[in-house]
Amino acid sequence: MQKRQAARAVPWSMWHLALALGGALWVQAGQAQLRPVAGHEYRETIDPKRPVSGHLVVGISLVDRARVAQLEEAQYASRKLSVNLKGVPANAQLRVDLDSPDGKFHGTGMWLLERGAGDWAELTLLDKDQPRRPRLQGGYMAISVVVQGAGVSAPRPLLASLDPKDTLTATGDGREIWLQVNSRRGQMSVRGRTGTPPAKCDRLASASVVRFDTLCKLPVGQLDRQADGRHQLTLIRRDGFEVETQQVDLHL
Repeated sequence: MQKRQAARAVPWSMWHLALALGGALWVQAGQAQLRPVAGHEYRETIDPKRPVSGHLVVGISLVDRARVAQLEEAQYASRKLSVNLKGVPANAQLRVDLDSPDGKFHGTGMWLLERGAGDWAELTLLDKDQPRRPRLQGGYMAISVVVQGAGVSAPRPLLASLDPKDTLTATGDGREIWLQVNSRRGQMSVRGRTGTPPAKCDRLASASVVRFDTLCKLPVGQLDRQADGRHQLTLIRRDGFEVETQQVDLHL
C-alpha cells in the first residue's frame, strides 16, 4: 500500500504554537525503573508538521468499559500513562506516541527501561507545573507504545492505558482492546479467537479524520491466547475484492 501524502497543517485556535513539555526524570513501579532518553524527552505539539503514517494500526490501548464515560476527560487531564511491561527486557527502549484523529495533536517521547518488573508501570508525561493539553475537537486519542532495542528482535506494541495501573488487572470481559486504525478507505473488522466471526469496526464520527479514521474494539475475553502466554487478535481490511490481514500480539 502507498503511504498518504503529508497532511496539510491547519491552525488550532490559540494552540497553534508548539508546546515543548519535558517528561519526568524517573518513573518507578515495583522494581521497574525507566528514565527518559536524552534528546527524546516527552513533548506535546499542536498542529505538527509531519506526514501521515502509512501504518494500519496507529494506536492500541486497554479500556475499562465501566470507565468509558470518563475517558474524554482523562485524555485532557491525565498526566500519566500506564504501560504493561510484561516480557520487556532491561535496557530496551519504549517509544510513546499520542495522536488525535485529525492529526492536530501529537505527543511523543522515549524511555529506557533500566530495570524491568514485568508488570504495569506508570509513566509521568507532564509534571504538575506544566499546562494541560488542549481538549480534542472530537473522538478518542490513539495511544501507541512500542518496545525496541536491546533484547527485542523486532519492534512490538505494548498495551497502554490512561486508567490507573491498579485498575487494569481485572479478569473477565469488563476490559476491551481498542485499536485506532488508518483504514485507507477500506472496511475494517477484528477477530479474536480462531474460528469466531469477526466484529465490524466503527468509522469515527469526527469531522476531520487525517491521522486515523476507524476504531476497532474487542473484549479481552475474546482474545486468542497462545501457548507461550501471548494474546492475539487479527485485523481484517477489505477493499473491493482485496483482503489484507494483520496479526497483533499482546501481553496482558
